[in-house]
Amino acid sequence: TPEEFPHQELYALLLKSLGAVDRVPDMAGFSVRIFCIEFFTMNGFALEWNRCVRCEKERPADKSAFFVAAEGGVICRGCIRKHESEKDRIIDGSTLQMGFMAKNAAVFELEKLNQENVNLFNDESFRIIKEAFAFYLEDIPKSLSLLA
Repeated sequence: TPEEFPHQELYALLLKSLGAVDRVPDMAGFSVRIFCIEFFTMNGFALEWNRCVRCEKERPADKSAFFVAAEGGVICRGCIRKHESEKDRIIDGSTLQMGFMAKNAAVFELEKLNQENVNLFNDESFRIIKEAFAFYLEDIPKSLSLLA
């Protein structure tokens, strides 16, 4: 109950996430990923999804970008160094937009989301969340394997 749980915001986030899983079970993976992103934000580890962490330029809408959780988020194409151009670190613009919305505690109408974008988000955000846990907490929770 809220009285027994001193972290009201986290309790509310947990209830919101469990409610989303209950309402739309097919979107459970998406809901858990959104929970993780909001959890990082709530605990002072907010990832930057919309602005380059190096030059602070805003990412153009729907443009893909390089993402390094250890640096805190998006790196624009102009700031990518040659040795960093590994293709697996480029994240699609729709994934970055959903991450930005999650960071800002947007309410998702799960039933109305484009399934193709959700699938892409689930794939790409898993790596980001895993990297963020490894960097910030120096450990990857075993339960994250349930999202793979």
